[in-house]
Amino acid sequence: MTTSHMNRQPAGIPVGGQFATTAHAEPAGVHLNDQSGSIPASAPGAWAAAFSLGQAGLQGDVTLYTGGNPDAAEGALAYVSPRGHELVISGVGTDNLTIHHFDPTEENTFTTERTGCEDPAKAVEAIEDVLWDLETRDVFTAGFYDGEVFETREVELGRTGDGTSCASMTVRDEDDNELYVSHDYDTGKTTLSSERGELSGLAREAALDALIVDMAEEPEDGNNEVAAARAFERIRSAALKLPGAEKRLAPRKESDMKAGMRDLMEHVQNRDSTTGQQARNTAVLATGAQLGLEYINAVSTVNAGGDSTSAAMYAIGAAALAPLPGRLEADKHDTAAMREHIRKAQETLRKTGSLLDGFAVGGRQPVFLQLDNTLTEMDEFLVGP
Repeated sequence: MTTSHMNRQPAGIPVGGQFATTAHAEPAGVHLNDQSGSIPASAPGAWAAAFSLGQAGLQGDVTLYTGGNPDAAEGALAYVSPRGHELVISGVGTDNLTIHHFDPTEENTFTTERTGCEDPAKAVEAIEDVLWDLETRDVFTAGFYDGEVFETREVELGRTGDGTSCASMTVRDEDDNELYVSHDYDTGKTTLSSERGELSGLAREAALDALIVDMAEEPEDGNNEVAAARAFERIRSAALKLPGAEKRLAPRKESDMKAGMRDLMEHVQNRDSTTGQQARNTAVLATGAQLGLEYINAVSTVNAGGDSTSAAMYAIGAAALAPLPGRLEADKHDTAAMREHIRKAQETLRKTGSLLDGFAVGGRQPVFLQLDNTLTEMDEFLVGP
């Protein structure tokens, strides 16, 4: 698991003071993945090192470092990642790789040293580890933001030694009291700890409520457990889009339909700046309308293939779905009402399909069971993380 080292000096050489500054680009730089450029005669070793990183798969741009920080070695490279993070790198092609992050505010200035990095692939791996630390801090804003009471101090995101995917953050209030918040993506459980240990009971409820009210979007029903799970899911969703995420974070375990609804929800939220819940409702509304069309089309397709029995089942499914899009549209701002409409569609399906279900092995025709499960997923998505 990695940490973005906010407001503390990580392992390595402390760097900072009046010379702490960001990398400054020289006019003559290169894109790491464009091997057609020529190596400047002024610093052939540095540019050869840069090209070796590009050949090993590192994305971004490099120039010679001219920022003036005395902790940067002569001939160091100023590297800018595709997401705009700036690092100062020296020792490429040697056994000792040094990576500086010079933060003008000095709050997140640190140095990382790695041995065994003579191989460019190992050097790229070390650089990408540092980038993951920095970008993790960025993606945490997808779920939590600094509030009036709490602010984020340190964050972690990735796999533990046993392969569990989890995220955590340390938050501090205005009196410098710290609260450690951790979320296990495999179990969906969120834990809170203070200096005295893990919180439980009323103390945990009060702390979680304060955290959600101050730093995250609250759900319509005020369920802080759901709000926390949703916030951490937004973090994972953003992190999975980062380079190298597949090596550091397990993908979300969900069906293709739920994944589609989540993508649509995020698109709506980014486009319309709407609340997470309303974006969720819009995604379910669109899915319900599309589902109705698919079952109507299935009736014709299956019937044309000569399977009249299956066509009849799809027709029953289409009939159960027919009123759903209109009802969801009418109550698209009322999540509870939308859930009730979905459950009514399931009830209609069970009643109208009961005769055919009586002839099925296991008591349920596959067509009806699949539709019932799909509607359940839509219901779960409305209220789940």
